[in-house]
Amino acid sequence: MRRGLFAAVRRGMAGILLSAVLAACGSDAGTLTTANETAVIGQPTLFDVSGDNHPGGRLSGVNVVSGGGSVAVVDQKIRFLPERLGGAELNYTLTDTDGRQTLSQLKVTVTAHRLSYVGTERCLTCHAEHSSFLLTGHNFKLNPVKEGKAPSFPYTDVSGAIDYVKGTNSSLGDPTSFEDVSYVIGGYMRTVMFLDRNGHIFAGDTARLDLPAEGEPFGPEHTVPVPVRGPGADTRPYVCARCHTTGWLDYTSTPGDQRHRQRQHDLAGMTGTFKQPGIQCEACHGAGSEHVAMPRKDNITRVAKGRSREDLLGAGMGFGEAIACGECHSEDGQRHYPSFLSHYNADFGGDSLGGRIMEYPYGGRYTLDGLLGMDPDSGVPMGAKRAFQCTQCHNPHKSTTNRDKPEHAGALKIECQDCHTVAFNEEGGLSAHQSVATCADCHLPASAHIFKIDLSAPSDSAYHLSQDGRYRQPWLRAVDACKACHQEDYDQRAAAIDAIHQ
Repeated sequence: MRRGLFAAVRRGMAGILLSAVLAACGSDAGTLTTANETAVIGQPTLFDVSGDNHPGGRLSGVNVVSGGGSVAVVDQKIRFLPERLGGAELNYTLTDTDGRQTLSQLKVTVTAHRLSYVGTERCLTCHAEHSSFLLTGHNFKLNPVKEGKAPSFPYTDVSGAIDYVKGTNSSLGDPTSFEDVSYVIGGYMRTVMFLDRNGHIFAGDTARLDLPAEGEPFGPEHTVPVPVRGPGADTRPYVCARCHTTGWLDYTSTPGDQRHRQRQHDLAGMTGTFKQPGIQCEACHGAGSEHVAMPRKDNITRVAKGRSREDLLGAGMGFGEAIACGECHSEDGQRHYPSFLSHYNADFGGDSLGGRIMEYPYGGRYTLDGLLGMDPDSGVPMGAKRAFQCTQCHNPHKSTTNRDKPEHAGALKIECQDCHTVAFNEEGGLSAHQSVATCADCHLPASAHIFKIDLSAPSDSAYHLSQDGRYRQPWLRAVDACKACHQEDYDQRAAAIDAIHQ
């Protein structure tokens, strides 16, 4: 608050001093007047102010009082190149034909994109047929706690989970109720985590809970560790928002990078700001203000191609642009501030989405990597479905997990059998798989979209890894495809099989 007060004093003094200077020079300086404009960071903008106070007045001076950027007078217009998001204030002087001068101020709101977000409810006023999206997991990736109560979910209840979050490294202490929680992470499908009132992730041995599989009450058996990552308190800032929110902008912490020095609600644990919690319509389709004003097919994105690294390094850091599925559903392809260079691109060059397959318990997190099927040593995509789009099989406005619910009927556009008509081998009783397992049980374990299965070596063999042992080969092992049913002897059973399908 003190810093803001001093800044206000400095701005006020700047105006007073400029008026005093004009008066000392014998001018008849007029009263300071104010106008409001907008500009996009990194894009030069011209403001025509010549007729604001004295018709025919000439623009005789301009300077930046606050905010970042450069100004110049070009053809009697103010040319402003903003370099920092937020607000900027420009003082300028107009001189009329009688030599009288007027000091004026231009307040400029600097945004990251020419478009703005309008919200999912606004989208649904025209696209009501997609209202089932409000009941999908994307919508619940990050959930604000309001009035100290647990967020509501359509098919789950997390209200009892907070009782088991103990022994955390939050400087605020363990949560005793949802009054001590700012946001809930997840809670829709598999697990639930929590942010403290400063925006840090509660970390500790019981800080995460698996959702009860059969709807039973939460208990100690549902707790899962959240690694603390270093000594001391508050070691887990919330770095997940780029894929859990809509309209995300990173806090630009690098010295000299003043593009975006803001945190959501000024919470220390937040590593930037967002416009909407969760993945909303405009995350995938782009900011919709222009489309809402004049709906056309060419001013909204149907299927996103993905932002380039150049977009993310630019002045607006990709804000407002449509995000492709693969920007989030990849582990090796993750791009973070300040370099926005993925591990895959660092090793193989280029600017692409996705990467190699890494060992990770939740296959949905690296869907694109599975589809691409990268040779981990050459970086060459080998997957038979590497050209697939997610929307070829999935309706993004419905929940595949809850496709048994009437509101999510048709969540899968096509089933495996619509494209694949293979039969099981009869020998060794392999045909029994047809009655006890689905295609997804073996070929999509934990939602890993790798599909191909290679049982020619034991699961722990180096054959299944890259030369450096850090990445997976683009196929499933017996431990992936068979263990769910054959807990103890999956490798032995796999070794006895020549081919499952004819």
